[in-house]
Amino acid sequence: MNKATKGQEEKALRFITFCVRRLQTDLTEEQIAAKLGFRSPEVLYKQLELDRSPVCGVCGRLYPEPDHHKEHKQKRRTRQPGVGGGRRVKLPDASNARNLFRRAIEDLDEYLAFVDVEESWLEGNLEEGQFKGKHFITHSAVRDAREVAVREEFTEEQWRELCEQHGADPASDQVVLSVGEATAGGVERTPSGFLTALIAAYALAHQPLTPLIEALHYEPDSVARDELNDNAYELRKVAGHLAARVRRGVVERGRGIEEISREVHFAAWLIGGFEEEGLSSDEEIHEQIRKTFPSFADGLTPKEIDRIRRERLDPPH
Repeated sequence: MNKATKGQEEKALRFITFCVRRLQTDLTEEQIAAKLGFRSPEVLYKQLELDRSPVCGVCGRLYPEPDHHKEHKQKRRTRQPGVGGGRRVKLPDASNARNLFRRAIEDLDEYLAFVDVEESWLEGNLEEGQFKGKHFITHSAVRDAREVAVREEFTEEQWRELCEQHGADPASDQVVLSVGEATAGGVERTPSGFLTALIAAYALAHQPLTPLIEALHYEPDSVARDELNDNAYELRKVAGHLAARVRRGVVERGRGIEEISREVHFAAWLIGGFEEEGLSSDEEIHEQIRKTFPSFADGLTPKEIDRIRRERLDPPH
């Protein structure tokens, strides 16, 4: 199989997978993008458009009408500058936080131990014939735990009194004082902190929500899936904001700069390499990419190459 055929098959498979995933109603656009290896739906849409698939590169509409892009024309006029329009600061290596991340993962692993002992109740009211749960009552219970008194730790008189209190034989060497132990967890508007953290980690990992609902919801069929998917999307969005602030980024309202797919990023590296070889015009670079990397050339035009060149996405040195 030559490179051109393989590239076309990869694009066709990406489009088919995209369509199949959309038929899975429990998947959000963010989950679909993640499963296809893209950080956001917008980047996936753009790549599908570059693949020449019948998908709007802005909103993801399938088989858009010829004049569909006019709906986005005004938005494009007000778009923020591209990534090549400002100063760049080298960030600390992510590996600096490796031990911190590992510690967090270890804490999450410890949370799993609480799953075996947590017992919860949902308290609420009947409103319009439906139960509205508003408070979570939680405690931890280890029902097979035993508190045992050992004879050698007591005097003879103390042992006889203890056995009388618990109806045990004074001739025995041990007396079971209690079976099971419990720890109060409180009453809150949300599930326990450790369970909330585990559920959040599950959603941030883009795991399917349906198995989680079936495992933890007392009436799985009553779940408002759209609202749940919206919550998962907002969680990942807020996580992105947190990560941006940790890395000194500014979180602002609005669309911000246009994100770039890994494929386009790599195309920028190719373009930079050809510039170093002496090629200057967009047409020359397009022709060279067509000869050496036909799978990329199919999704690029000289105009698109001009845009990518201005992003200044140089490879690491």
